[in-house]
Amino acid sequence: MAYFDPDFYASAPGHKHVPDWVWIVVGILNFVAYTLDGVDGKQARRTNSSTPLGELFDHGLDTTLLIAP
Repeated sequence: MAYFDPDFYASAPGHKHVPDWVWIVVGILNFVAYTLDGVDGKQARRTNSSTPLGELFDHGLDTTLLIAP
């Protein structure tokens, strides 16, 4: 998104809008990211590779990703 609208002016009158296909790709990638984030813990438990440190690290990254955007 920063490539197409680095200053966040796309919705202002007289500025070039972000192409529709970009929104579709961003939506698909967001869905994939959240799906993979939800599956990683289940996969770690299934393969007996989960640790308390890994769980803490995963929750820390989830918190960081929710705050960053």
